[in-house]
Amino acid sequence: MAVDVPFFSIIVPTFNVEPFIEETLRSLFDLKGCTYEVLVIDDNSTDGTLAIVNALTANHPQFHVLQSNQNLGVAAARNLGIKECRGQWISFLDGDDIALSNFLSSRLEVIEKKDAVDFIASDFYLWWDSAQKLELASDNIPTWNTAISLFTGDLFFVDSPSRLFIDHTCIVQTGAATIRKDLLAKVGLFSTDLKTNEDTHLWHRAARRSELFAFVKSPNHLYRQRPHSLSNTDRGKHGDSPKMFLMLANDPLFEADKAHFKSRALSHSLQNTYYYRESGQRLRAIRSAFTALTISPIEAVVLKNLLASLLGLR
Repeated sequence: MAVDVPFFSIIVPTFNVEPFIEETLRSLFDLKGCTYEVLVIDDNSTDGTLAIVNALTANHPQFHVLQSNQNLGVAAARNLGIKECRGQWISFLDGDDIALSNFLSSRLEVIEKKDAVDFIASDFYLWWDSAQKLELASDNIPTWNTAISLFTGDLFFVDSPSRLFIDHTCIVQTGAATIRKDLLAKVGLFSTDLKTNEDTHLWHRAARRSELFAFVKSPNHLYRQRPHSLSNTDRGKHGDSPKMFLMLANDPLFEADKAHFKSRALSHSLQNTYYYRESGQRLRAIRSAFTALTISPIEAVVLKNLLASLLGLR
């Protein structure tokens, strides 16, 4: 008997999200307009997350649950989902976020308009659930607003998205990303060498190989803001972005943009160092200052920054 292949695969990595996972999964139960599967990848949770997932999905055959026997991080969890999924298109949703009713239908409309599209993103809501507060990301993030304002209408297409991402900003948030599986096969998976910014690294690479990128101005999900989530941990102002930009600078795909990415890496290293110095994290400040030194060993601002970090100045 033939097995129906879902058009979309939604990958949901989970790790210790017991208070949130039920609401997340329920938002994916009855998405309309297309066939889809949901792969929940539990990254060795130590709370009740997995038990809730198994109980909720038992009677929903489009849900598949995979469990890692060790905590490998969100990049590895997503990569496992990518390797196991069957859909032609892949979307992502974190285990504490909420899909809106148009989570997939807004993508299907784009695909039906343009056969050549292989990479889709959209706006999304920043969500502070404790305060019942929603903010449109493009209103909250100035660089997003600038990039999106270059285009008119509720939907726009870009045939060279890499240039847009480099000259302005990467207007892709992972929960708002949908990508053709064939394109991921060309550019590879999420880097497990990065604790944060692994998504931006992949989206830059995907943009460089994309034939047609689409941006939908209607938001597709709620991105929960939690003070202790990975994206809000004490990893400096820009997390692993200096390392991520150096990886792009050394990537053969971006040979022509090497200087640009090195400049971004240096800028973010310095900002991380200032953050650590001001918050009294001397050892982290020193490590970050040395990172800046490896990028640009002769710039006066880099040397001054290193000296201030060694002396514990704020």
